[in-house]
Amino acid sequence: MEILIPKFGGLAGSSRRRIENETRFGRFVDRRIERERADTRRRMIKAAMPYRNANRQMGELTLTGIIDARTYFRWIQTDPDFWRDPGNWKRFARDNPQVQPWKT
Repeated sequence: MEILIPKFGGLAGSSRRRIENETRFGRFVDRRIERERADTRRRMIKAAMPYRNANRQMGELTLTGIIDARTYFRWIQTDPDFWRDPGNWKRFARDNPQVQPWKT
């Protein structure tokens, strides 16, 4: 496997060092992932809070959890059948307790 690292001839020394450090250590990517995790948690809490004291039995259906649309579609992109499998939902709810605000 070959990794190509381009040479940036037109950049100043400090810019070149920053780019080289990013390609080696990936700190920007780490910070971006941490921000995305925090934002996902915030979105999920915001979506679930109106249902904190809601009646879980809604007619013939039982409310098992609430997630935001961005998280839903991200998992659909990862695995189109993710939400059809009840085991996936149970693991998701266990790993993300904020989707079931009545339990917190």
